[in-house]
Order: sequence, then C-alpha cells, then structure tokens
Amino acid sequence: MQGFFTPSFFALMWLKLGLDAHLLPKSVEKNSSTAVLVLAGAAILLGLLLLGVYGRIIWLLSGEPLRWAGLGKREQRRFEDATTRSASADEAVKVAGLLELDQRFPSKASRLKPTRFGNAAAATISYAESRWHLDSNVVWPRIEAMLTEQENSLHGEATSNLAFLVNSTVGSGVVGTLLALDGVIYRFHDPEWSWIHLLPTYFVLPLAAAYLLYGVSVEALLRWNERIRASIDLHRLELYDRLGVRRPASPADEERLALVVNQLLVYGEPKLPTSARARTRP
Repeated sequence: MQGFFTPSFFALMWLKLGLDAHLLPKSVEKNSSTAVLVLAGAAILLGLLLLGVYGRIIWLLSGEPLRWAGLGKREQRRFEDATTRSASADEAVKVAGLLELDQRFPSKASRLKPTRFGNAAAATISYAESRWHLDSNVVWPRIEAMLTEQENSLHGEATSNLAFLVNSTVGSGVVGTLLALDGVIYRFHDPEWSWIHLLPTYFVLPLAAAYLLYGVSVEALLRWNERIRASIDLHRLELYDRLGVRRPASPADEERLALVVNQLLVYGEPKLPTSARARTRP
C-alpha cells in the first residue's frame, strides 16, 4: 500500500502548494492547520483508487493507446538495432545485443509495444514461452502460490518499488498538467506573475520529474522481471510434480510436456496423456 499512498500524498501536497486559492477547498487552504490531515485522508482514498486501476495504469504506460495512432517507431528502431548487434562478429557487441533483446523486448517482433516500459513488461510475459515453452499467464499464478517466505519477501519489495515509481510517474504528470492549466487560466493575466515564474513551477519541474521517474520505473520493472524469471526457472519442475506430469528428459521432451501443461491449465483438460504422466503422483 505504501507504493500507492506515498505518491498520492506528495502529489496532493504539490497541488496544495501550487494551485490558485480559488481551486483549493477551505479545509486545505495554504494557512489551514488541518490541511495535512485532510490531505493524508484523501491520499489514502486516492491510493486505494490507484490500487484498483493499477492494471489500467500499466496498460497506459505500456503505450497501448498509442498503438492506434501508429506510434512506437522509436522502439521498432531500438529492436532492430539490438537484433543487428546480436548478430555481430564482435563477441562483446553480440552479447550486449542478445542481453538487450532478452531483457527489454518480447521474443517476437509482432509483440512489440510502443514504449520502453511496455516492451520490458512484454519481455517477461514471453520469457516462459521462449525459454520453457510455458504460458506465463497461467503458469505464474500457480508458481507464485509455491514461493517460499524469503522469495515472497523479495517479490514484495520489488513490487512495492515498482508501484511507487509507476504511481509517482503518473502523479507527476497529472500534477504538471493541472498546474499548467491553473497557470494559464488564473495567473497568465496576473501582473505579479510572468512566464519566467510560470515555466519552472508549472511546466518544467513536474513534467521533467514525470519523465525522469518514467525512466527509473523501467529499470525497476527490469528488476521485478528478474524476480519473476528466477521463480519460474526454479519452480517449473515443482509445478510439473504437483500436476502429476513427469519431468522432462530433454529440451525437446520439455517442449512436448509444456504443451500438455498449457492445455491442462488453459483449457482445463483433466486427462493427461499416458506418455506425460508421472509414475508416482506426489
């Protein structure tokens, strides 16, 4: 919850200090002694709202609305550049290109997103498929239920950090937009204000903060991705055991068994083929 409450509180505080008095409720006016308590209560409610729409925020940062506008060419160029470097004769350049493709892009060009954040998220979704031929959308919730206490702690920390940065990015963008409108409507004609005063306060600082936080949130997403990947690597065979599926004997055999597991979990096929059954069910 900290990753949702704290950004909400600071965003409301920023608005309190920056908005014109005509837009502020009496309970949060600049000289009100109870303003902080009121803002704290409002931040809790706003944090709960952000928690409810967090999936939609991730969807927005992934650039899905931009797909319809034909944007995302920069990410396409980054993907093509990394692909070119991954085929380089220089070993160091090749390794760097392969690492970027693995961590920051989905396994197929058709799944590219318009933003850096979206492609980093898609890289984790496609990881289980490209590495182990498993559908991560159905496999991960089962593996998550098998995590140890230490693993849950590591995942919780990474998730909280990611939520804090994502919500801070959105909060800074919203604050910058509202303060810009406030400056144009209420302060543009005020002789005590000029664009020299308005630019740093109403345009540069909040929107620059949103841009910087967005870049940091991508890095936080990569760290969160590593936790997910590690857990899938370590627990996928345990999942096979619990489903009554035998362990794979070779990479080709694992691909066949992964198809069985996907069908079992996605389509609810209760009957395992004899060739995929474990000899003794745990």
